[in-house]
Amino acid sequence: RTIRRKPVINDKPSVAGKVVMDIWVDPDGKVTRTSQNTGKSTTLDQTLVTIARRAALESTFYPDPKAVGEKKGTMTFVFVLQ
Repeated sequence: RTIRRKPVINDKPSVAGKVVMDIWVDPDGKVTRTSQNTGKSTTLDQTLVTIARRAALESTFYPDPKAVGEKKGTMTFVFVLQ
């Protein structure tokens, strides 16, 4: 599915790392739930995970009226120090 509204992340974390979130999207394009994919992430830092989770839940995707139930996908967030 194509993302309709990308998240805006204004947080300035004090650590770097990659957080991969498994996401579930309903037929209307709303992210209904998330879970960190620890196997694909490079960090378990809870500050980064919280930021990524919030950003994933704020994202929306284009609706798919043909979809039945939720569809699972992933979103990757790379945090770099500036």
